[in-house]
Order: sequence, then structure tokens, then C-alpha cells
Amino acid sequence: MHNRKAIGTVGMMRTVALAGMLLLSVCGPTSAGDVSAQSQSFGAQIAGTWFLQQSSDSYRILTILPDGQWFATDSSQLASVLVVGSRPFSNQQGVWQQTDFKTIRGKMLDFVYPATADQKLQTTMATYELTFGNGYTTVTGTATLRFYGGNPLVPDAQPVGDAITITFTGQRVNAD
Repeated sequence: MHNRKAIGTVGMMRTVALAGMLLLSVCGPTSAGDVSAQSQSFGAQIAGTWFLQQSSDSYRILTILPDGQWFATDSSQLASVLVVGSRPFSNQQGVWQQTDFKTIRGKMLDFVYPATADQKLQTTMATYELTFGNGYTTVTGTATLRFYGGNPLVPDAQPVGDAITITFTGQRVNAD
């Protein structure tokens, strides 16, 4: 009789374990896989090259990769030496993530070069918010730029000066 209870308990434990595995196979990994597949699908939909017109009277060519990386070139980055008080800056590189249905948030970094002998190299961290529309052929958004004397990623990094916010609209560049 004692063995029967033990066998019954083992049988019940097996049933519970199998039910748990079945539940996990239906809800757990599949749900996580769906989210991952959904993010990859979204990345593929927005991937490509975008032409942006900015409120700062410059243009930006933005390239978005489906894996969460992106980079850009700005029409004013080298010409800024011609504007008093402006400084030339490098191409930008960074990462993005989906935050909502057709919306991403990301960060980009670039270097701001000294224009005079008394200036020092700075780093810009730009935080972007982009919303895609019209079947992923248009985009609107903002970029907030903060300047740092060094590495903006260290916990105690403090911005130098005021932040600058730029708004923009843009279109996807097509091959046809």
C-alpha cells in the first residue's frame, strides 16, 4: 500500500511536469519568439536609407539597419567651419529600438572637432524619436543633442552647455 502511494505520487508529479512543459511550449518560448520575430519584421520594414530635412536648415542621410544599428551623415557637418561659432563634426553612429507600433527611439554618437586652437574635442550624444508613416515611406521626428567633454556613456558624464532639439521630416530613398 505504501508503494502504491509512492507510485501514485510519482505519476501525479509526472503529469504536473508534462502539463507544465506543455504550457511553457504553448505560452513561453512561442510568445518570446513571436516578439523577436515581430521586432525583426519591423526592422526589415524600416531598414534602408532615408533623406531627412531638418529644422536646422540642413539635411541628413540616415541609414537604418534591421538589427538595431544605424548611421548618418549631415549636410552641415563640414560646412559648419564657415559659420561663426560652429564646429565641424563627424559622421554619426548608434543604435535604435522599437518603442511602439511604427516608432523607434535611438541614440547616436559623433565627435565635434576643435575649430580653433583653444577648443577641445567634444562628443555629441543625440537621442532620436522617429515615427514612420504612409506605408513606411515617410518619417517625422526629433533629435536632442547633448555635448560632452569626453565619454558620454560613463555614469558621471555631465553635458557641456545647453541641449539642442531639432525636428525633421523625411522620405525613404527608393531604387526605382
